[in-house]
Amino acid sequence: MLTTIFFFAVLTVGWTRMREPSVHYAVCNLRPSSVLPNNITGTIYFRQTHGARKRKDRYMQVQVDVDNVSLLDNTNKHGFHVHEFGDTSAGCPSMGPHYNPRGTLHGDIMNQPTDRHVGDWGNLQQDPVSGKIKVYFVDYLTKLHGPESILGRGVVLHAGQDDLGVNKTDPGSTSTGNSGARLACCVIARSAPIPDDKFMP
Repeated sequence: MLTTIFFFAVLTVGWTRMREPSVHYAVCNLRPSSVLPNNITGTIYFRQTHGARKRKDRYMQVQVDVDNVSLLDNTNKHGFHVHEFGDTSAGCPSMGPHYNPRGTLHGDIMNQPTDRHVGDWGNLQQDPVSGKIKVYFVDYLTKLHGPESILGRGVVLHAGQDDLGVNKTDPGSTSTGNSGARLACCVIARSAPIPDDKFMP
């Protein structure tokens, strides 16, 4: 009897440990495009809890801090996406198309999974005076773990505003949102734990 109780106690402890949430962190250090020279710098911070009990606690948190975005590009909104490759050998163009493992059309970050790319993050809005972008958001679809992890992939900040794929008869809209040239990019890398104060919801 005591042996049986001990066995179940060990089993319960082991199962509990297996189910404990794990937190994943990553960073991405933006650099200007070599094809479209500019002075953009910035860092993107990522945090995601794998195995959290509440669904909303499993969503990936993203903090974007960018400086020196041009005030002369006729828009203060810029398309922002995860791209297929973490390749910078020929600058930002080497990062390829949007990360789209499910083969869906381009869309808004708030769309259903069948109506957006995994890497679709919509637009970031810059401050019209300082040229800074400081934005916090969460994404229910993108992940730092599992078969669709974005680790090692690229992030691109575009010169133009993403039209969010609204024009279904326009191939540019349904593939890139007609976001224009690539202003800056970076490669997503796993990191040590990031302090809570880096994330500003």
